[in-house]
Amino acid sequence: MIDHLENPGEGKFTLEEAPADSFVPASELLQLQRGPERIKCWDCGERFYWTVEEQDHFRMRGWDPPKRCSDCREKKRMLRDGLLWSELDW
Repeated sequence: MIDHLENPGEGKFTLEEAPADSFVPASELLQLQRGPERIKCWDCGERFYWTVEEQDHFRMRGWDPPKRCSDCREKKRMLRDGLLWSELDW
């Protein structure tokens, strides 16, 4: 890797002890292969997708990944704010 960084004109990067035909262009090493993640909601048990945009939004703010789907998050928010009384155990 150091040789590649010192001589970037070669354009290819190989790992030591890797097969000779396993060349990877240097530009591909820096690209992250990210996609949506599937998460299981803690409340309803349904699986939901956490999009790349949402991942960036959460990580920029230092938040952990969501534990609830958007419907359950909204329901919890309404319970917390006192807007949803039918769910309270009286």
